[in-house]
Amino acid sequence: MNVAIDISSIIWDKEYFEQDKTSYCQLANEVLEFIDIFEQVNAQFVMRQELLDEILSSFPFELMSNIPYFKEFRTNVYKFFSKTSDIIDYENVINSELITIPNILLPHFSETATTEYKYLIREMHTTDNHIIFCTFSSIWVNDNNNLKTKCSSIEKEYNTIIHPKENIETYINLSKKQFEHNSKHDSCKGVYYDDKGNKINPLSCYDERKKDIKNPQQLLDNAKLFGNNFYNYDVVNRTFVCFKSHSDKKYHGYDLYDEDITDDALRIVLQKIRKEFHK
Repeated sequence: MNVAIDISSIIWDKEYFEQDKTSYCQLANEVLEFIDIFEQVNAQFVMRQELLDEILSSFPFELMSNIPYFKEFRTNVYKFFSKTSDIIDYENVINSELITIPNILLPHFSETATTEYKYLIREMHTTDNHIIFCTFSSIWVNDNNNLKTKCSSIEKEYNTIIHPKENIETYINLSKKQFEHNSKHDSCKGVYYDDKGNKINPLSCYDERKKDIKNPQQLLDNAKLFGNNFYNYDVVNRTFVCFKSHSDKKYHGYDLYDEDITDDALRIVLQKIRKEFHK
């Protein structure tokens, strides 16, 4: 699961903070709850290291040690983001015509934060990967809930989780990969070649006659990502399985035989998968 976070939840408006610390107390509590939930799910932040560095160096962290109520927020946020090495990088490219609905580029952001956020927004708008946007009820002003990006006539909408009303089940349901069989990989057909001479492998763990997706779905749930595909080992049929995405969060699969594995890096990953599950 790929997650983009509303950076205004951590980079605060200094003037507003001085006027209304109570609102920021609520936000701090929501962020701490988010950290507790996020550490329980398998997810990655879509965030350049430069944006992460800016988050950790921005207001209000320089004041936190002087305000007892916010000490826990400062400590836990620093700890959480400082150990976040599992982040997804992207190009430092800006699309000046791209806007967000609502506007999440706020005037109190530093020049660096604004630039880095524009890089992130452009990545969200152009990538084919499913990205979940995380924000918080005390700062979110969009009545329609979901964040949108728009450039010319192209508009894109993102599943938006608003804390604290959302819980861990929301993440799991939004991020869950779904198995959907492709009939060309029917187990009853075995290995064959199509009209173009391409080798087509069956999916041995799926019985087309029973239409029961339990076995392939379980393999997909526990599969490991390598490149753009997920891989696992089918103990019953003694074969590796490759799962490919054919639409948002939907995957079909097929058996992967030794002679099909030509990438040495993939071979090493498959060996680790087999060893990890004692197969």
